[in-house]
Amino acid sequence: MRVAMIGWEFPPYSAGGLATHCYGLTRPLSKLASITFFMPLTSKPVECDWLEMVSVSNAFFEKRFKTFSPYWRPSEHAVSFETGMLRVNELYGTDFFKAVREYNLSVFLKVKEMHAKRQFDVVHCHDWITIDAGIMLKKELGLPLVFTVHSTELDRSAGLNPSQWVLDKEKEGLYHADVVIAVSNRVKDSLVSFGCDPAKIVVIYNAVDFERFAFPEMGKENFRLKRKIVLFHGRLNIQKGPDYFLKAAKIVSKEMPEVLFVMSGVGDMFPQLVNEAIGLGIANKVLFLGRIPEDKLPLVYKLCDVYVLPSVSEPFGITVLEAMASGKPVIISNTTGVGEVVKNAFRVSFWDTELLAKKLLTLLKHDSLREFLSRQLKEQAQMFSWEDVARKTRDAYAFAMVRHHA
Repeated sequence: MRVAMIGWEFPPYSAGGLATHCYGLTRPLSKLASITFFMPLTSKPVECDWLEMVSVSNAFFEKRFKTFSPYWRPSEHAVSFETGMLRVNELYGTDFFKAVREYNLSVFLKVKEMHAKRQFDVVHCHDWITIDAGIMLKKELGLPLVFTVHSTELDRSAGLNPSQWVLDKEKEGLYHADVVIAVSNRVKDSLVSFGCDPAKIVVIYNAVDFERFAFPEMGKENFRLKRKIVLFHGRLNIQKGPDYFLKAAKIVSKEMPEVLFVMSGVGDMFPQLVNEAIGLGIANKVLFLGRIPEDKLPLVYKLCDVYVLPSVSEPFGITVLEAMASGKPVIISNTTGVGEVVKNAFRVSFWDTELLAKKLLTLLKHDSLREFLSRQLKEQAQMFSWEDVARKTRDAYAFAMVRHHA
């Protein structure tokens, strides 16, 4: 089976969990199918020895930003690594959506060119930013179309001022796809509410590279750290709820002033969060790490005592599995997809910072409880393998081919 997989990021170019998913999925999937992965041209070529990587030229991004992300939002501030902090509409304006269309057209033409020499059996698109190319390939070449939805526009915007253009694009992709892969039942329910036929939705949960996170070379004991550390790792945007993390930190600090709260990641809320930490009087108790290199991420998890993900709307939450594999107790919001399949995680409503703080204090004060949960969660993390995700994805391809030719 030959697969044309269309994405928009792949490590080391990463804006979120989608890059982690594509990396984790394609490695074992390449043993079951021949994969050609299409992505935007980046400043340095992406090297991958288990699949054919095709960088697609796009003049707009090559000239201005080298790469792009669907997490930029026109109504918010954003941080650009090249230009500093600007409003998104000053960075992209309406050109952003035009550039996305141009990228999809470029991918369509490239896949069509390669298909003429050696035919693909199926097209696999990731999220709205790639779906136009998939639809064009299905219509012109008659290829079965698989559409993985990692998150919806309602998730990314946390329901506040979602882009109607993106919502319409997602619905268009759902209509044309032969099979839709949802990363949780939470996502599936959203897609059904969009009008998607539930008969063509397959739920395939994400996974974790267990050995990478379970066995780093160093841990907290190597640094002789005496302070308890609570970690938030993720995009600093409205979807992930980092402001609720800080509000809970304020409450915890009153009772345990020695605790250090670490925020790892980048995003448009960074300036706001810095100001909020100052306003709450906990600036000296909060450490902003910025973007963490992939090779250092396992160590960041190892150094913490508790991991918190208070997302307003979280389709899955791969970082939760990473923390579990690292042997850390986790606190997640009730709106987190990974909660459908994980036991022993503490759960709270994202807005209930009082309860979040109470659960944090319980874990921080009771070493035996933390150690018990750490063992339980680490054992559970081993159940989520990318090999299993690859097998289920291959089955989804077969299902799409049957539906397409029915």
